[in-house]
Amino acid sequence: MKKRSSLLSLASLALMLVMYNCQRVTDPLPTGPNAELLKGFSDIKMKTAPATQPEAVVSTPSALIPSTKLLDVQAGLKSGNHSTVQRAADDVSAALSAQDIAQLAEMTPADLKALETGGTLSAGLQAALDRAIANPVLSTYLPKMVLPTVKEIAFPVVVPERDVNTGSTDKKADNTCKKQAQEAYKATLDQLKDQRKNQLSAAAATNKSNIASIKAGTATCKSGVTASYSAQRVAAQQQAAANIAAINSNPSNSAVVKRLLIALVNASLSKQLADFTQMEAADKRACDQAERAALAANEAAYEANKAQIEANYDAAVAQAEIARQQYIANCEYQQGIGS
Repeated sequence: MKKRSSLLSLASLALMLVMYNCQRVTDPLPTGPNAELLKGFSDIKMKTAPATQPEAVVSTPSALIPSTKLLDVQAGLKSGNHSTVQRAADDVSAALSAQDIAQLAEMTPADLKALETGGTLSAGLQAALDRAIANPVLSTYLPKMVLPTVKEIAFPVVVPERDVNTGSTDKKADNTCKKQAQEAYKATLDQLKDQRKNQLSAAAATNKSNIASIKAGTATCKSGVTASYSAQRVAAQQQAAANIAAINSNPSNSAVVKRLLIALVNASLSKQLADFTQMEAADKRACDQAERAALAANEAAYEANKAQIEANYDAAVAQAEIARQQYIANCEYQQGIGS
């Protein structure tokens, strides 16, 4: 009997456990906020991605490359190397007519002033200079001009501003638990919208500052070009005057040689002054081209930054939506009405 009584006791205990596990909870479970899930809402923040920097503007500067042969003549005038000086005189004599040589050798300060200020020479003098530049031998005594280049950067296609995505809402939050989920979700969205707004405002401020800096840089660029060429014109004329003084003071130079060499020096100076006018204009255009390229690069960086901010915002909203669904699922579980 004792054994039978023990078996009945065990069976009764098992039945109680099964009945307990199958019994629907009659007393409502807590409907207060789940601390861990609420913490999940408060932890959701927009990422702040490193700002995209504008692409660097690639350019090559202008240059006036001096003739090594003319530099050799200048050195020969100082050192007394008569063979180098004589060879140059012979090349001038062979390349130009007597009339062209006279035109170039007898240039006046007024002629040089015209070139210095971007003006033109008399027709005869300009023709003599053009023939000197075109001559394959004599052109090797003259400087070579290299104009600047600026690599263009295309402006990006600007995507119109879009409305802030507010995520989904649950209009059926009709009990305390679900209402708390929706309120927590909405508060998180409000915070995310503020973060998005602040990040977009910071990006816009940086963009505006960059534009102002670029435009100020263009003004500085142009004023620097003007100052640079003013100094180069003075230096070129000083060097030419020093060369002519050395030619005239060298007793080994005959009057004919002096005339030929002065014609060569004046041809070189005339080309320099004319080139400076072209180069100054080209450099100022390059300042404008660099500005356009810099503005395009800045705009591309700004658009990339805005796109990244929007992507980070959308990702954070998606996190908030997942947290909301988890919270609501927890509410349903607590109420014993799981879907």
